Amino acid sequence: MNNINDILERIDKVNISKKKITIIAVTKTRSVEEIIPLFNQGITIIGENRVQEADAKFPDLVDFKIERHLIGPLQSNKENKALQLFDTIQSVESYKQLKRLIGKIDEKKLSTNLFIQFNTALEDSKHGLTQEEDLYPMIELLLKNAHINFRGFMTIGALSDEEIVVRKSFAKLMEIKNNIMIKYSEIKSLELSMGMSNDFEWAIQEGADIIRLGKILFKQ
Repeated sequence: MNNINDILERIDKVNISKKKITIIAVTKTRSVEEIIPLFNQGITIIGENRVQEADAKFPDLVDFKIERHLIGPLQSNKENKALQLFDTIQSVESYKQLKRLIGKIDEKKLSTNLFIQFNTALEDSKHGLTQEEDLYPMIELLLKNAHINFRGFMTIGALSDEEIVVRKSFAKLMEIKNNIMIKYSEIKSLELSMGMSNDFEWAIQEGADIIRLGKILFKQ
């Protein structure tokens, strides 16, 4: 398994502002036996893409003090289960979905963190909003529900080997964040979840607060 210190050194080299960078271990397709050693290396947050896989895995992780994030698409018929399993849902992708989730969170009196996902790469294979204007009614809805912990925005970098193309998709999310914090002064902080094993350094350079690392953490 890759030494977390090597990754931390790479983060430190590009983290010019020296702000806190949070690592989420992406554990999809990984067994419980593969995941547990990460906790001894300081990992405290795991991210799963599928509700069904998490439901099978999480009972074996109850003894560990970790955060559980859903980072994959959320189907409407899996929402109730997702709210039971996860502390944070990073993949809210529409007003309609957000309204349903808020209703269920209110009904069950849950404490849930939410991120809104953007498709800043404008790729058909990716989920999320594509227009900033579509975000405004979602923000208005969140501001009416003060007990909902709206954490920020998530995106997946462009599928490209060209640095300028990938960084542009990350820079777009930072632009959206800045615009929202100007438009809604009552929002005091927002986090950006962006960057994965192959592009996390570019994401950090464009303002990422949270990076989602999978294969690099499990590399032999």
